[in-house]
Amino acid sequence: MKYIGLDLHKRNIFATVLDGDGKILSRANIRSKKEDISYYLKSQGSSENLSVAIEASYNWLYYYRILEGITDNIVVAHPLKTKIIGESRVKTDKIDSEALAYMLKADMLPGVYIPTRISIENKLLLRSRISLVRLRTSIKNKVHAIIDRNRDSYLSLENKSDIFCKTGMLVLRDIKIPEPDYMIITNYLDLIDEINKKIKEIEAEIDKRVVCDKDGSYLKQFLE
Repeated sequence: MKYIGLDLHKRNIFATVLDGDGKILSRANIRSKKEDISYYLKSQGSSENLSVAIEASYNWLYYYRILEGITDNIVVAHPLKTKIIGESRVKTDKIDSEALAYMLKADMLPGVYIPTRISIENKLLLRSRISLVRLRTSIKNKVHAIIDRNRDSYLSLENKSDIFCKTGMLVLRDIKIPEPDYMIITNYLDLIDEINKKIKEIEAEIDKRVVCDKDGSYLKQFLE
């Protein structure tokens, strides 16, 4: 078995390869492109004889998907726990590819939970919906600011708990207020309508997907 530690960066990856005795067989600085990663790792031997470690750092999923096509022996390490173990036992100044490779060989890497591909896709959809809801909230706050500086024009909305209901949206569009506020609020309302459509599209897709996915069903409870 060969043990490979990959120190991930945006534009390049530093790789260290160890044999079963812990001897360094290869060190390389390779580009962080799929074809370069695949070429390098496949040149190290057959898939069943390769064990690869990466950290769950930014964009780790991109690299994990590449590695899935090369070997089944993948450990995605918890960055903070890896740092603590590395500094106390491997005695390196930082957690780099060599430290990852040595800890992988010693079976010392604290791995993170890797959901199924379907669960990952569902979580991405859920996060996308949350982002859209937050964006919509930000725009609504801007609409409230316009209403506040034109409050005499919007007295009919003062007792409404939700001014962005169907009736409230009609009132907001129909009442003419001085420019440029009217143009600005109209643009914001258009954006809210469009975001509402996108949220409904995502919700429909989530509903179809989570039927057979426990993780997605659980996370859906926390939708805003």
